[in-house]
Amino acid sequence: MVRLGGDAVFPRGRTAHLSLSKGKGVSSDVLSGPVAAAPEAADNARRSVRDAVNELLERLGHGPFRQETVVFLPGRNENIAGTTTSGVDVFAKRIVARSGAQPTVIGRALAFDRFMRSARFTYLRSPTTLGYDEHERIVLFQWISNASTGAELVDDGGFDTTLARQLGAALGELHGAESEDPHLIKGSAVFPSVRHLTGIPLEYFLECSGGLLHAWRLLQSDPALVTALTKLLESEASAVGVPVHGDLRLDQILVVGGAVHIADWEEFRIGDAARDLGALVGEWLFRSILGIGRSSADDVGDLAELSHDLILERGVQRIHEARPILSSFWSGYTHLRPSDDGRELSVRAVAFAGWHLFDRVLATAEQRSDLTPLLRAIAGVGRNALLHPENFVEVLGLGRGPC
Repeated sequence: MVRLGGDAVFPRGRTAHLSLSKGKGVSSDVLSGPVAAAPEAADNARRSVRDAVNELLERLGHGPFRQETVVFLPGRNENIAGTTTSGVDVFAKRIVARSGAQPTVIGRALAFDRFMRSARFTYLRSPTTLGYDEHERIVLFQWISNASTGAELVDDGGFDTTLARQLGAALGELHGAESEDPHLIKGSAVFPSVRHLTGIPLEYFLECSGGLLHAWRLLQSDPALVTALTKLLESEASAVGVPVHGDLRLDQILVVGGAVHIADWEEFRIGDAARDLGALVGEWLFRSILGIGRSSADDVGDLAELSHDLILERGVQRIHEARPILSSFWSGYTHLRPSDDGRELSVRAVAFAGWHLFDRVLATAEQRSDLTPLLRAIAGVGRNALLHPENFVEVLGLGRGPC
């Protein structure tokens, strides 16, 4: 394990002092992060997934993709979409997961498909599962090709209070439903790991960019933050378990014809509702602080020279602007899932929103040699939300019941 708070501790007692200042202590290959796949390898991978998906489509009687309709889509999995010769719009993904974990990941996605078929929902919608091949790690879904993602709508200012309330109601139905599937996994997602708060694996360390190492150093060298995050994970473990998405982000929210659909259920499980709620609140906070609509969430370079005071002023303004959306989201949720422990749930949700801000900082830092002032400010907001979540409940509009 490698600890970034000062001395780096390696396996078998070996230590090395890390200096993350430019040109000292960290080699250029560490700063650059993982080497991108060669174009030829990428082309071969695309052909491989296309051929495997076409074979499955033919076995299911849909016919292969019409070549002119095929598109390859970005994501953590190998994603391809198109229209088959029989006219079916299909989105296919080949699961890319840790070694040996693919069957579990596919199993969770199929468990959600069974869950959706077991009950009638008014607000909870998801693209229909069309088929799968466990050996090839492929799952086929209905492709909603004309949908906008929640992330796109937030960027464009089009995610209004009506959509927010509908999304809250969808999660309220999800968390309020019962599942008797004996194969459904219980427990929290792997990340964040308490182990990473005291040290990161050497293999992971060697692949980290300078920005990512800086972010982990912020986490590991803050005892109060480590304690707060540890307590959050303990409270999650003792919370009442409900069906949860487990890995919600705004780009998994699909909107078409005014209706909200939620995609990507590979982390579906029985867990703490606060993780889903906090992930979405954290997404809004992250994008709000960046000033989404006038700059890209992935383009933080132009904002690097903002003064600390201007960053704080901008953050407060953006959070204030996001409050009506978050309040409508919470109202839709509590209307479908009223609860006696609503205050405790909202406090945990705010804490998870704080963690989500750190998660987004870590993700953004993967491609950077250092952390910008704006990313450090976002980490600061996340820290405050984790340490004092009760102070943010009313500010974010999560303190009221249905209206």
